Amino acid sequence: MKTGPRELLTAVTLFLVGTFSVGWAYQHEFQIAWTYELSHYADIARQLARGSYSSHFVTPLELAYFEKAGLATPPWPVTYRFPALAILKSLAFRLLGPGDASVAVTNAIIWGVHGALVFLIGRKLFPQPAWGSLMAAIITLMTPLVWRDLLLWGYSADVLFGS
Repeated sequence: MKTGPRELLTAVTLFLVGTFSVGWAYQHEFQIAWTYELSHYADIARQLARGSYSSHFVTPLELAYFEKAGLATPPWPVTYRFPALAILKSLAFRLLGPGDASVAVTNAIIWGVHGALVFLIGRKLFPQPAWGSLMAAIITLMTPLVWRDLLLWGYSADVLFGS
């Protein structure tokens, strides 16, 4: 099935709804970057914006390895985080400056893309009826557990895997 103008308009609308709803949530519910996941990706993005794929965060197992290898002081090389989210956040850091706003904008855009992709993939897999794909996208965008864990607590790397 070919994606027509109606489907594209719906996908753009879902993108905008997802993006702006995350913006609203950050203004009303965001509790700063206090989770390990969110802070770690922000640190990697900050280092990337400076030109180094490294981090000031390290796990005990990594620290033992780095100390044995003679890398006992930070920043350490990143060994277990996926680079896509850090690259997106580093671009936002370069455009908007390092801070919570850059992290929020990145998460909002990722979330909007996720909602649009759920709809478009649903339309490709299940062409009839169209409302089924639309409802799947709306339910995905408005699920409270997803909001809390993936957006407000910063596990947005998992949203990239979902998309």
